[in-house]
Amino acid sequence: KQWYQRRVRVGKGEFDMTGRLWDSISEGAKELIRSMLDVDPRRRITAQKILSHSWVTNRDKLNASKLERRGKNSIKKMVEATFSALNITTPVELAPVQNSRLARRRKQRNV
Repeated sequence: KQWYQRRVRVGKGEFDMTGRLWDSISEGAKELIRSMLDVDPRRRITAQKILSHSWVTNRDKLNASKLERRGKNSIKKMVEATFSALNITTPVELAPVQNSRLARRRKQRNV
């Protein structure tokens, strides 16, 4: 339940990057994550801009000691959790457009 609530908050753009888990995350990485999670698609970073983001292009200069402190298993679990979250799909049932409320209202107005 807590995981679902967190997902809903992120979906609304209500999240922060503070606390023990975020202390070792660089500001560049946080900025990239914020731009990827922007709820406004017009402001959300594109895939092309992600690839050219300084955090990605300078990855060879990242502080490896911060990663080593967390341990390989911890990092592996975080990566797996990230991919798992990306692969969650909520089934959507689509109905014919003419059945939508908007289409019915328009049809009533034109009668």
